[in-house]
Amino acid sequence: TISNLTAADGIPAYLLTAKNTIGSVTSSVALVYVQAAPVPPVPGSYGAIVLSLTNNKPVAFWQLNETNNAATGLLQAYDYSGNGLNGTYGTASLNAYNGIMGPTNYPGFAANQGALQTVASTPASEVTIPPFNLNTNSAVITTNGVTISMWIKPTAAQATFTGLLMYRNNTTEGFGFGGTTSGGMAGLGYTWNNNSATTYNYSSGLYPVLNIWQYVALVVNSNAATLYLYYVTNGVPVLLSASQSIALNSYTFNGGTTFIGNDTGAAGRTFAGDISDVAVYNSALSPGQIAQQFSTGVAAAGFA
Repeated sequence: TISNLTAADGIPAYLLTAKNTIGSVTSSVALVYVQAAPVPPVPGSYGAIVLSLTNNKPVAFWQLNETNNAATGLLQAYDYSGNGLNGTYGTASLNAYNGIMGPTNYPGFAANQGALQTVASTPASEVTIPPFNLNTNSAVITTNGVTISMWIKPTAAQATFTGLLMYRNNTTEGFGFGGTTSGGMAGLGYTWNNNSATTYNYSSGLYPVLNIWQYVALVVNSNAATLYLYYVTNGVPVLLSASQSIALNSYTFNGGTTFIGNDTGAAGRTFAGDISDVAVYNSALSPGQIAQQFSTGVAAAGFA
């Protein structure tokens, strides 16, 4: 039994030597990693609202506010949904340990909440998520739709087809940026129906703003995909959305890795900037629910 370890101990290495009358054998090195315990969202915060939805509970929710060093390659991104889909930070990713802060300028977030920072053209800076295995989970994503939401802060113009949350294995689906640009910034986009060009070539006309935190979401129904881009400029909420009418399949994200902050379909698709509070739902959130989440984050009322 090993007790009394703390994060300040670093990564202790242990060797076991077994001896008898014949001789001794020494084991290989075993590393024991201590990670700070996750702190649940406080009541009334953005995170608490995400977890409070009764009929639309998230399948997974990563706040990405861990405070340990991601360079170890062992740091876990805690899944607050309770479904155990803890991710792993890449060795080149940055977080609160490196001083990366989340949307702390908004009252809906804790003053010390951290965030993930991914680096353009640096694949090891993303967070990897294990298979969802939703076909054996009570929270099965069905034709009721799916929602992927998060807060992002682009620190550079994004390349086309940059990934925010992408899955590529037996099928290909995800949320990120499309193939059109404005002023060098790619517009929000998505990929669905197993990498259908009709989806990833869709031009939403929604171009994120540099160096500010903004709420983005993808809502997929059986007959349409809707993209949301919400932010505040000069104290005024800006609420933008775009929808593509198209028959869309359900998905499960089984049997492979899902990436936060990257699309491994080609080189150069890593997001350049900060990401916080990534949620995946097994239902299509309504426009009112999307607005409620944003308004809780920025502590503004009157447009839900």
